[in-house]
Amino acid sequence: MSFEIQGRRRDGIHEPRHFIVESEIQDFLSIRFPRPGGLRVRKVVTRSRARRTQKYPSWKMDRMIECESGNELVAARIYDLDSNVVSFHEQAIAIRYSMADEEREHIPDFVVRASDGVYVDEIKDHRDKENPEIIARTSFLTPLLGRLGLKYRVRFVEKSRYQNTLGFCRSVLRFGRSDISQVEREAARRLFNSGPSLTWGDMQSGRIGERSRHIAARLLLEGEICVAEHDRPLQKTSRLFTTKGAKGQFDLWAA
Repeated sequence: MSFEIQGRRRDGIHEPRHFIVESEIQDFLSIRFPRPGGLRVRKVVTRSRARRTQKYPSWKMDRMIECESGNELVAARIYDLDSNVVSFHEQAIAIRYSMADEEREHIPDFVVRASDGVYVDEIKDHRDKENPEIIARTSFLTPLLGRLGLKYRVRFVEKSRYQNTLGFCRSVLRFGRSDISQVEREAARRLFNSGPSLTWGDMQSGRIGERSRHIAARLLLEGEICVAEHDRPLQKTSRLFTTKGAKGQFDLWAA
């Protein structure tokens, strides 16, 4: 039995991803996907919900991402900025499973396609780390989903620890959403390859022209350049350097 999740990148190309469910685990696990043409297995943002929900304009997905909590909003911003993340989809699958003689359904917060595989991410508040239900579910689903080529993770978010990281995300996304031309890319490439690392202050002073901040932020989003200090908002002294062909990698979750 095969399934697929289908998303849309900024270039408009749909990305089918097929997963084969092995027959010997079908009795324990089934995965439901959105209806044809749909994005989610359930609607997140509705007028009737008492719980506060938010929409986030994703640069990477070129659409609004619906978030059920502030923690999910943190995650969406980090996925948007992480150059190792190709795409991410909220509420994209529903997992039915049987544990302790009880049928259950779990709708993870995000399915994330990254450079090293496909992740199924559940976003929780850091105060839930010792929650026995979460621990049991994670222990049960991790090996089963692993046999399908899916990596199950629970990301615990302590929002106070992520304020600086979010400041960095906002700084980059503020300037990096607009496209840059090939001429601007070439000017940036020559500048970054010409000598020592540059700083965000250099971009503020217009080292690549009047759109220097936009060019540098866009290249940060695409992973073509890196910043040495990503645990704080971009400042004049923030050091920027080229990745020399290797996509920039930094763990924004390690706040």
